[in-house]
Amino acid sequence: MRKQSGFTLIETMIYLALFSIIIGGSMITAYSIIENSDKTQAQVVLQEEANFMLRKLDWAITGSSSITLPMVGSSGTGLELTKSIGTIEFQLNGNKLQIKKGAGAFLDLNNANVTIDSLSFAHVAGGGGKPESVVTTFVLVDNYGHNQTFSQTKYLRK
Repeated sequence: MRKQSGFTLIETMIYLALFSIIIGGSMITAYSIIENSDKTQAQVVLQEEANFMLRKLDWAITGSSSITLPMVGSSGTGLELTKSIGTIEFQLNGNKLQIKKGAGAFLDLNNANVTIDSLSFAHVAGGGGKPESVVTTFVLVDNYGHNQTFSQTKYLRK
């Protein structure tokens, strides 16, 4: 009698099923890693955009001699201040934060990857040993719908 070598049909089907399970699990894991990477990247972009806008606001308010808008004790979606280089204005236009220097045109500060859900500039009067200040608060939303609130208080040094 000759001994037959090789796989039976049942053994082959079992090996194919195990192979399919391993490949399927690997693909699901890879997809999950890629998806989480995209979400993490979107959160990083959101944070970078917020930092850029906060730095631009910090630059504008630093060295300002006066704040025209909003009036002392009030808040709004626009900020107008005077520096030695001229007037600087910030405004909310739709879902974009815009800046204008002097008589120039308004320029967008945030890119298309994030939108501004809400924006508020509050002009706080000085008192109690503290100088007047501007409190900026805005909510950014990324492409995945995640939002985050950012706030900054900047004191005027005259």
